[in-house]
Amino acid sequence: IHGSGRTDAGVHALGQVFHADAPDTHRIPADKWPAALNTRLPRTIRITHAEYVPPGFHARFSATGKTYRYCISRPLAWSVDILEQAVHLFRGTHDFTAFAALRGNEPRPIPEGYFRRTITQTQVAQAGEHVFITFTGTGFLYKMVRLMTGAAHEAARGKITLEELA
Repeated sequence: IHGSGRTDAGVHALGQVFHADAPDTHRIPADKWPAALNTRLPRTIRITHAEYVPPGFHARFSATGKTYRYCISRPLAWSVDILEQAVHLFRGTHDFTAFAALRGNEPRPIPEGYFRRTITQTQVAQAGEHVFITFTGTGFLYKMVRLMTGAAHEAARGKITLEELA
């Protein structure tokens, strides 16, 4: 089984895509796979849709985009307007080296463009005492969204300026 990505502990994934190479002897209709798989999975994991894909499809490498959404309980002492401006600074294609947590397993030498990613959409929404920050992009570096969210939060709290963040 190959997933399109992974989540940190305590994080929930919606719409996670995976693929598995089933033997030809298990050629059941695609719409029957969810029920068959769900009988074997814990109730916290549900398969909602299945389809056959062409040879060469890979859940991770064929993905065209991913979305992360963070929920922050909002104290009164910071600005959602500044948070929104900060989050929007990340849109576009940039070198995100400053927002990558290095694991030590990066290729050596690191290829040019290795830390380059494209953020296609950002959004900040408020619901009661909660603020939701959403990032959509073509791919993300290890802990990139967590670090971007933290930096935007620091700007909203007045700890760094938008110019420093940019």
